[in-house]
Amino acid sequence: MAEVFGSDAHVHRVVEQWSPLLLRLSYSYLGSTADAEDVVQEVFLALLERGKPHTK
Repeated sequence: MAEVFGSDAHVHRVVEQWSPLLLRLSYSYLGSTADAEDVVQEVFLALLERGKPHTK
């Protein structure tokens, strides 16, 4: 993971920054906290698999 994003600290910042928004959005569509958490996890896994970090 660190190879893709530069450092574990950077990965932590990205997850901390985007998780709340993704969780709220997912929950608003699904109405289930557990399902929304699964979606957030899948988003970050897909991002890591692509190997291209999102920059703001």
